[in-house]
Amino acid sequence: MAFPMSNCELNYTPLQRGADMGNVLCLLELGDIFFKGAMGIPPDIHKGLNLYLSAIRDYPDKADALQYNLGRMYYNGDEGLKQDREEGLKRLKTAAQTYFAAAVSMLADIYYHGNGVAQDKRKALGYYDWMTRMGNIDAYFRTAWMHDNGEGIEKSSSEADSYYHQLVTGENHNQWIFAY
Repeated sequence: MAFPMSNCELNYTPLQRGADMGNVLCLLELGDIFFKGAMGIPPDIHKGLNLYLSAIRDYPDKADALQYNLGRMYYNGDEGLKQDREEGLKRLKTAAQTYFAAAVSMLADIYYHGNGVAQDKRKALGYYDWMTRMGNIDAYFRTAWMHDNGEGIEKSSSEADSYYHQLVTGENHNQWIFAY
């Protein structure tokens, strides 16, 4: 399909060149363009999915954001993909193994609320605690709150106070990472 020369083509061409050279961020952006339809390009779910899957296959060590996006889209049935919670969880867990904060956060919330899975607050706490080690301030609060209220673990005010203290003082934070 030929597109008329426009701002669309001026922006699309460098992304395509970058994708052809194996730039995963360009592949991610192109995939998003095709999933959503943008820059004057109509949505093409199959093309977006093929871009994502090709990048994951060819560049698995750089595909954490792609795995997360696919996991989220499959889990929620977003961007025109048929909802497939099993496939979504698999991809979210793969992204989480690379310490991709948004994937770890989504998994924690899924298990905490029992969204499409059996509610498992202990597993949720494990993910939230993992996020604290990545410096996520929201996770410090959630982990402290769960200890304070005995959710997923035996109630422990001293453990809760430790997490609250780290939240307030920034101890053990090398950086502030927001998962949202």
